[in-house]
Formats: sequence, structure tokens, C-alpha cells
Amino acid sequence: MSDITLLWPMLAARLHPSERDEVMLMLGTSRIERNQSVADEIQALLNICSELSISDSLFDLNCYQDKISFFIEHLRGKAEKAGLEPDILIPVKTPRDRELCKI
Repeated sequence: MSDITLLWPMLAARLHPSERDEVMLMLGTSRIERNQSVADEIQALLNICSELSISDSLFDLNCYQDKISFFIEHLRGKAEKAGLEPDILIPVKTPRDRELCKI
């Protein structure tokens, strides 16, 4: 069973039993099934990663700093040309984000 919480089981639990079929038809059973399939695939990948004991250092993005800086600068330029505030498109939420966004 997946550790990922899906919307349909949460929604179905809050619906009256007589409403479930109608809401499922509104959402579309294929969409619900695809959502479950994607969640299962994500969970499988997470399980593989944990089984391989991949450490956080493997995901350290510092070695990609130049590439990240290039793309962030490119996005900032596009945002400014479009009259948008770059910080809206490139949210910086954590100290690590701030470090990676330094140019």
C-alpha cells in the first residue's frame, strides 16, 4: 500500500455512500486510476531509493551551481521581459534555495 495520500480516498470517505458513484463519474474513473498508478510508481521509486540507502549527499546540488545559476538568470530575464516579478516565478523558501539562487 502506498504511503502517498490520494485525494479520492479522502473525498470518498467524506461523501455519503449514495453520492460516491456520481462524484466518481464527475471526476472520471480513468483519472482516479491514473492518479493511483502515478502514486504507486512514485512510491516504488521512493522504496528503491531507500533500499539503495542513497544518502542526501548524492542529491547535493552544489556541484550544479553554475548550471542552476544560468537557468535561474535566464528565467529572471524572461520574467522581467514579460513584466513579471521574478521572485514570484522563482520562489526562494529555504536557506538552501537562497544559496542555490545566488548569482
